[in-house]
Amino acid sequence: MKLFLVLSVFIVFTGNPVSSSCEIEFSPPKVVVRFGDPFSLNCSSTSNQIDSMGWEAIYGTGIGLQDGVSSVALKIDSVKDWKMEPQCFVNLENGVQCSETLNFIVYKMPDFISQPSQMDHMVEGERGYNGAQVWCEANMLFSPPVQSLPKIQSKPQKLIVLYSPTFTKPENETFELSARNKIMLNCTATGNPMPVYSWGFAHPIQQTKKNDSQLILTPSIRLPGTYNCTASNTQGSSTKYFTVIEAPRNRTTFAALVGGFLFLGAVLFIGGLLFVKPDGTFSFSKVSYL
Repeated sequence: MKLFLVLSVFIVFTGNPVSSSCEIEFSPPKVVVRFGDPFSLNCSSTSNQIDSMGWEAIYGTGIGLQDGVSSVALKIDSVKDWKMEPQCFVNLENGVQCSETLNFIVYKMPDFISQPSQMDHMVEGERGYNGAQVWCEANMLFSPPVQSLPKIQSKPQKLIVLYSPTFTKPENETFELSARNKIMLNCTATGNPMPVYSWGFAHPIQQTKKNDSQLILTPSIRLPGTYNCTASNTQGSSTKYFTVIEAPRNRTTFAALVGGFLFLGAVLFIGGLLFVKPDGTFSFSKVSYL
């Protein structure tokens, strides 16, 4: 009989277990909210010994003690405090009270972003960025991620890059003098600040303006030789060379001229044999024709 009673009590308690743990859960489990925005969440417990539940918070609706429930909601119309620690509490039937504090983050995006009005000049090597638009950007990262957070950007500024001159056609060049055409030596270069030019001439009688990027050799002043052009600015200088050579002569014309001179010389030689006297004077005989 005693064995039966003990066994019966054991069966009663194992068939209907009692949980003394609150087992509180939040939905969502973590709140990230912007300052001034509303939010709502729910607190629940899986305990089967709940007497009452409620929220302890600075402000909000739905807080206070509620009997015979397994979940309570909290709704706040506008977050007005940077440090909020809403606490969900559960009273069990055995008089035990337990509670959990919500993991709560309040944030605020900056109203604006500014950067120095004068950007520092960059050195040579980044010339491809000259004139590019740059700006500052602020973004907040949270875990877990918060969707649809706007990015705040500063007013864009134009980047100024200083670099030494580079010729648009960097290789040295060679030109041939022709009978009629003029020759143009092109020394155009890009650089920041804008390059200035100086020329070195093959002959001192030739002159040009100091800052000309092109030199034109006309038939009146073109002379063979080596010309050089230097493009320079505050970041450095580069020099390019131009070689001007005489064009090959026309061999057919030259041969005709030589032949003409030889023929004229032969005529003069034969005439000398026929008409020059031994004393070096000319003698012409008058011939009569019937």
